[in-house]
Amino acid sequence: GRDLEDRQPANDCTVEDIEDAYIKAWQMGLKAIAVYRETGRFPDGTALVKEIVSDRRASYTTGADVASATTTRQWFLMVKDAAGRFDGNPLWGEGWGWALFKSDDPTQNVATDYRGNCLGCHAPARSTDWVYTEGYPSLGGR
Repeated sequence: GRDLEDRQPANDCTVEDIEDAYIKAWQMGLKAIAVYRETGRFPDGTALVKEIVSDRRASYTTGADVASATTTRQWFLMVKDAAGRFDGNPLWGEGWGWALFKSDDPTQNVATDYRGNCLGCHAPARSTDWVYTEGYPSLGGR
């Protein structure tokens, strides 16, 4: 496939372009996991998305009280900025870009200032690069 830098605009991409993008994203995710496991910090450019969903519980042949997702309520997004490129931007700090998108308007970041909107909840996760790593088993339970 072609390098991402050589791809056509989004409205003119091929199946191969989409395949390349997925493979590169997968490779970058694997790299982020490996770096975190080794160093306890995420590499620059890591993007983490946490989807919060409503669920329902029912009994199935696989077990009792099994939860399954019904609707998405919101998404939390963090983008690692180890270089501090966005100094002065209220959504960037502590080495991350911070965002919150609600399902009623997923195009609008409702976070306005990471200090007031995000750090209060993330303070207990400061030692794990501000991420609740127990929510990500592939990170090795740091």
